Amino acid sequence: MGRITVEGFPRSGNFFCDDLLKQSFLDLEVGKFTHNCSLITDKHFILIRDPHYSISSFMNFFDETDKDASERWWLRFYNTALEKTNPERWIFFDDLTNKTEETVNQIAQLIELEPAKIDYTKLNKNATPESYPLYLFDKAQELYKTLKEKAEK
Repeated sequence: MGRITVEGFPRSGNFFCDDLLKQSFLDLEVGKFTHNCSLITDKHFILIRDPHYSISSFMNFFDETDKDASERWWLRFYNTALEKTNPERWIFFDDLTNKTEETVNQIAQLIELEPAKIDYTKLNKNATPESYPLYLFDKAQELYKTLKEKAEK
C-alpha cells in the first residue's frame, strides 16, 4: 500500500482532492493535511488554488476580516512550497476539476500506482458554492502566476 500526503492552503479543495485520491487509488493511504507550511517536505504533494478564490473563501468561511493577514498566510504557505517541493508534485485545483483524469494519471506516474477506472464526469466538483464576496490579492496573484509558469516548464 502506498502513502501520499497533500497539503494546501485552507479552502483550496483539500477535501475534494482527498476524496478523489481515495476513490482513484484504492491501495493508497492518504495522509491528513494540516495546512501547516512548516511541515511541508519534498515528499508532499501541494494543492494550489487561485488565491482569488481560496483566500476569499477562507475569509468568508472563517469570518476573517483581515485581508492583508490572510494574504500573508497564503504567501508564506506557497513560498514555502516553492522552496521545498518540485513542480511535478504540485496539483492545481483547476486541473483537478477540469482535467481530472489527466491529473490523476500524472499523480499515478509519480506514486507508481494504477488508478481505478472511474467516470470522472460524475464527480461532484461543486461541493461549496462560491457565492461569497471575492477580493483581489495582488502579491498572491503574482506568486500564483509564478507557480503556474514553473509547473509548465
